[in-house]
Amino acid sequence: MDFCDLIVGMEQTGINPRPVVGAIIVVSGLAVSFLLWLLYVHHASSDFAGRWMFLPALNALLNGLCAIALCVGLYFIKHRNREAHRTSMLLAFAFSSVFLVSYIVNHALHGDTIFPGHGPVRTLYLSILASHVILSIVALPMVLTTFFFSLTGRFAMHRRIARFTFPIWLYVSITGVVVFVRRKDASIDDHHFPWNSRRKWLPRGFLQVPKLRAGTHARWAESSETVCCADQ
Repeated sequence: MDFCDLIVGMEQTGINPRPVVGAIIVVSGLAVSFLLWLLYVHHASSDFAGRWMFLPALNALLNGLCAIALCVGLYFIKHRNREAHRTSMLLAFAFSSVFLVSYIVNHALHGDTIFPGHGPVRTLYLSILASHVILSIVALPMVLTTFFFSLTGRFAMHRRIARFTFPIWLYVSITGVVVFVRRKDASIDDHHFPWNSRRKWLPRGFLQVPKLRAGTHARWAESSETVCCADQ
């Protein structure tokens, strides 16, 4: 039996949706609790510092591919191509699933990453990150429920919840890429130009060279020449 036969079998089976939706909510709650523990309680070992550093870029790539698959799936369903739509959405679900595994591995090995920026840039970044995290928590049970209704042939309920699932899922995928890019740019800027992010917080005039009074420059030059001659 291939995957298509499995889908047809689920569509022909009269499954009571209430226990399944309840199970989805419970599983989603457990998954979210585990992720929160991983982010805020778990401390990564220093043995993996500097290793597997490609994982954040891989996560961003998977989020971008998921967003593309979602948009392609929307295009197909608008043109009433259900088979292509189903394939695109299953592909998006696969990208999100691989992303979740990669995300867990990355935070288990490296822990949380602190944004190095300051000021309005940091505020904007934290706002995007907060909305990304909150909506990803909401998206998980909604995505699973939407797929359940589709695979069991309850297309009226599928369309009703998909109107909310799709924009939330797409936003989470896109902001996942945005968070990675902003964090990467801030890290590069902070590494190469460390004063750029801190200069505005220094006291006024801290980095300014004081103006010399009239005649001071000449006396300073004359004293410098005297010292040089004495050293010869």
